[in-house]
Amino acid sequence: MAHPALPLPRRAIDVPVATALVAVEALLPGPDLTAADVLALKEGDLLLAPIGSNGGLLLQAGSVRLGTASLGAVSGHLAARVDEVSRRNPRDGSSE
Repeated sequence: MAHPALPLPRRAIDVPVATALVAVEALLPGPDLTAADVLALKEGDLLLAPIGSNGGLLLQAGSVRLGTASLGAVSGHLAARVDEVSRRNPRDGSSE
């Protein structure tokens, strides 16, 4: 016996996203390497940031760009100071 499909809701369910936890990543600008150089990397190798990069970071959560920051240190901890925040639409997270 087949049952009729449940009707789909007409409006989206409100979810309190302000309390959700997300991981924020900070990406440093790095050197350009050939594929052969990448394959040859081994433990202990150093990758230096280009001169003049001034420690600039791109902040993102997953693939969503959040803004930029500057690299530094506070009380013996590596830190990032937020320099610019990408404005987002609070309803759907898209850039404005």
